[in-house]
Amino acid sequence: MYFLTALVLVPSIVLGYPTGPPPERCDNMIPEHGVAQQSTAPPYEITFSPDKLTYTDNELIQVTLKGKGNRKFRGFLIEPRPSADNYTTFGSLQSFPDITRNPCSNERANKNVALSQSNNSDKTSITFTWKAPSSNVGNIVFVFTVVETAAVYWVKGLSETLRYTSEQPTQTSTGAQTVPTTQPSQTSSQSPSSMISRDPECGKTKSCFPAPSECSTNCDYLVSWKESGTEDVEFTLQKRTTENNYWIAIGFSKDPIMGDDSVIECVSLNGQPNVQVSYNIKSDTYKSNQRLDSVIKKDSKCGESVGCYHDCKNDGSCGFLLTWKENGDNIDLTLTCKLGGNSVYCAIGLSSDNKMGDDSVFECIHSEDTTTVSVSYNDGRSNKRLDQDKFGLSSISAAYGDGILSCTFSRKKSWTSAAAGRKKRATASSGTYFDMNKDWTLFYAYGKASGGFIGKHAKTPTISTQKADFQSFMDISATTVDRSMIKLHGILMTVAWMFFAVMGIFMARFYKLVWPEGMEWCGQKRWFIVHRSCMVTAFLLTAASFVIIFVHVGGYAEIEGTGFEKSHPIIGIVVMCLALINPIMAVFRPHPGTPKRPIFNVFHKGVGTGAAVCSIVNIFSGTILTGAFVPDYVRIILWVAVGWCALIEIISYIYDCRKEEVNSGQSYELKPVGGATEKQQDSYKSVPQFKVIILGLHSLALIGLTAGVCVIIGMGDQF
Repeated sequence: MYFLTALVLVPSIVLGYPTGPPPERCDNMIPEHGVAQQSTAPPYEITFSPDKLTYTDNELIQVTLKGKGNRKFRGFLIEPRPSADNYTTFGSLQSFPDITRNPCSNERANKNVALSQSNNSDKTSITFTWKAPSSNVGNIVFVFTVVETAAVYWVKGLSETLRYTSEQPTQTSTGAQTVPTTQPSQTSSQSPSSMISRDPECGKTKSCFPAPSECSTNCDYLVSWKESGTEDVEFTLQKRTTENNYWIAIGFSKDPIMGDDSVIECVSLNGQPNVQVSYNIKSDTYKSNQRLDSVIKKDSKCGESVGCYHDCKNDGSCGFLLTWKENGDNIDLTLTCKLGGNSVYCAIGLSSDNKMGDDSVFECIHSEDTTTVSVSYNDGRSNKRLDQDKFGLSSISAAYGDGILSCTFSRKKSWTSAAAGRKKRATASSGTYFDMNKDWTLFYAYGKASGGFIGKHAKTPTISTQKADFQSFMDISATTVDRSMIKLHGILMTVAWMFFAVMGIFMARFYKLVWPEGMEWCGQKRWFIVHRSCMVTAFLLTAASFVIIFVHVGGYAEIEGTGFEKSHPIIGIVVMCLALINPIMAVFRPHPGTPKRPIFNVFHKGVGTGAAVCSIVNIFSGTILTGAFVPDYVRIILWVAVGWCALIEIISYIYDCRKEEVNSGQSYELKPVGGATEKQQDSYKSVPQFKVIILGLHSLALIGLTAGVCVIIGMGDQF
């Protein structure tokens, strides 16, 4: 069941960056400088040319922000709004200086008109041309935030109010506009839209929201829907409003809490309605709506005048795009990626091979309302931020909006010890700073960020199909890392310990006295032959799997992640050691009846059981590793297998107790046929059919569960 919810989407956003604020600050217009704003009136003002306080349809007006007494400023953000706290913007920007930009251009249709600085140089004034709306939208004020220094800034200063007039400016003989001779109206001349009455088909042929008890006539809004054919649902959204720039939206949610919602938007911009779809990102601390039509398009100059590394499809849409171009001693790079959430990152790694480890990493991070670029280094499987986290970088600019994270920066080709400084721990050095005059294999990874640092990548990184030459214009596609050896490692371990080891231990515990004397195989008791065959097979598969993964990762590899994830290689080594110790102990086991035989039994059972328990735990931890690339539900199958084994063992134990088949420690000894246990064997003239049935069911169940897990491991990329 889904809840139908009328949504008010409130983005939370930053100012206070050398290249202007990111989109997150377009709403509250407050810089993130760590100090309080000034409480006095701002020593800055906004003026208009022509010098008047009215606007007409599509009128061009020059807007100037300037300091009183030529007071200087470095940063600013200006937005034409109905009031200071109403985040709705009107009109459009027609022309503005090169040292300015629109940081809110990717925001919603009625929230995307703004102007800010693009550098932090001192300014005494900024002038730009603003085009008024094409119709009456009511009063408009220009709201502005001004940053004088990092510690001195004013938030939401106001210009004088512009009021609408229908009188068009007259033209003088020189073509200049003059003020209308008629006095503008002091109040809006807006009239209400047509009254919305409840559709008589509501509850009959269509469903409606809100309920009749809340609205029957003169509704403020009305949403109705009905099936259209077998695959579609037809929606109608209506809202009373006197504004030309407005929107109404409905959201589909699994609960009555905003977050993780599918949204349908009906947006009117300058009186022109349009329908769009978006998604409410779920977060405990941040409410964000992401437009689903935000796309990254492949640069048409890829391979011709810029180098590119990407995962673009045939239609040109991309999940990420890295472009580069040589610029003297630098390489100019731009990394753009499509992500969702408030604290996210994407990164590019330079590697001499196609394996993670010993890699130089460029990080593009959006975390805690800050977007920036940093440099780190993969030391084995661990990523470490360099002490000088922007060493070799310059001309950094970064932005995040509508789920698109973009970072542009220049990077020095070569490392110099003089510039690196004296820091030694995880700092820039000839070992961590890769020379971009050389060719490198490229990795792309993305995931969640926290506290300004990258976390574990969400999926296994993609890798370039060839090495990148940053001095040439290449068009390189991304491909997935070859995980065949990782898959084979997981499959072998699963077969070894989920089937063979479990069956071998089960036979030794419950089937020593099932087959009477005279039913041996090759002179050996049946349970022992099955037990030994299963355990030897488990050991061989474990050894093969251990060698495969050891060679694949180039030795011992520490894993990033939680403690449970990090324990995987450690427990794997323990399992290998125990699996090796037990057959060696078996070769030197004392003869039955000797004083040391009970000691051997205790250690043999203990080592075998310990190896089995550790292996199952390690299979669980292996399924959550990024490199495994298996869906979460594989752990459901593992838990079913654990539950099944526990159930079968309990049933077998109860059955043996009731039949009083276990009477003494001697009955568990492996003795020659016709030996000391001959008297006890007289009671076994026939094989218990219940035990045979249990063994068959257990074998079939383990085969099915093991096969299921192996198939999921082998086809994990496709789930």
